[in-house]
Amino acid sequence: MNKRIGLLLTLAAVIAAVMALSAVGASAQPTCTDQKNVPENGQTTRTCEETVVTTETQTTNTTQPCEVGNSGRQGVQQGTLTETFEVTTTTTTTTVFQGNPNSGKVVSGPTTEEQTTREPISSEFTATGPCKNIPGSNPPRPNILHHIHPNLEASLTGEKEVPGPGDPNGRGHADVKVYKAKVCYELGVKRIKPATGAHIHQGRPGEAGPIVVELKAPTDGSSEGCKAISKNLSKKLRDNPSHYYVNVHNRPYPDGAIRGQLHSND
Repeated sequence: MNKRIGLLLTLAAVIAAVMALSAVGASAQPTCTDQKNVPENGQTTRTCEETVVTTETQTTNTTQPCEVGNSGRQGVQQGTLTETFEVTTTTTTTTVFQGNPNSGKVVSGPTTEEQTTREPISSEFTATGPCKNIPGSNPPRPNILHHIHPNLEASLTGEKEVPGPGDPNGRGHADVKVYKAKVCYELGVKRIKPATGAHIHQGRPGEAGPIVVELKAPTDGSSEGCKAISKNLSKKLRDNPSHYYVNVHNRPYPDGAIRGQLHSND
């Protein structure tokens, strides 16, 4: 019985050690290279490198811009930002030997240098309070030129992207005027990397659908134009605007940085 208990305790200790190692990270076996110095002095320099990769999570209290309801007004929201990083630590040890490093005398060293890099893996903002108006602030929609009198509009954010994720900081607005055989539009975006594409897609909220109208990308923050469309599509847009959405793409988010469902503003 005592032997069995001893074996169980040993096994538990081994499992705990393995779990602890996985929590700390992965360590590669040191790799060493030998280089002979000036042949006359018979010295050899041995350089060994060991790399350890771990993950690190950091949580901070912060605030983030938000949209108050569907009003287009910018507000502020309190919450926590949880960021995960991959931390790579490389330790280089250099030793100079007289003769063979495996049996020779140490002439100098060992000297050690350590280099650490942190690469972001993910970040997630968790709201801890409601989106509140900024006192005295009621800014206009971003970069909208107001050259058209739209009958459809959309408020764009990263959280509406499907399948996502979109840019959590991105915001935008689209004004669309649907005519019998064309659409005219104005796009305004902010807090995203330069746009590389923009479209009207067919798809209800929570769905990703095909492109039905290609728009000019708001690369510098805004764009406008008109596109010819079929009479059939024109009727569908006017009858069921919520079956369509506006999507803006860029290099960090090629599938969509911000998105917004169209709706009537008549």
